[in-house]
Amino acid sequence: MLVRGEDDFEYFYYHYQLKQLEPKVLVVYDREPFECKFGSKLRITFDKNLRSRAVDNFVHLYDDDNLRDVYRSEFIFEVKFFQVLPQWIDRVLEKYDLTRLAVSKYTSCIERQGSSAIKLNRFVRHEYC
Repeated sequence: MLVRGEDDFEYFYYHYQLKQLEPKVLVVYDREPFECKFGSKLRITFDKNLRSRAVDNFVHLYDDDNLRDVYRSEFIFEVKFFQVLPQWIDRVLEKYDLTRLAVSKYTSCIERQGSSAIKLNRFVRHEYC
């Protein structure tokens, strides 16, 4: 179910309360998004300066103090596409010797926090791209 506009927070807060969710890690990064203007549903993002901090309550969720670098000198080149990956993407990966792999920013941040996040989180749910 997609929720838009003013309903976003209400939708989130409803599930937050219903499932007794608790924040475990603050994930912060800088994103440069690009979309294809020719209607191919191709979207490319460069996510850089990935950093995180273990959090134990909702009050401190937006506190940027004491962030730990996760990928400081690397970036995540993310390609989202519909049905078929454009051939030129493979050529770019080859030309610049880039490795194609699945990366989860959330999982990377949990791992970077180590025992801090584990103490806060009994059940860590991993996301896969």
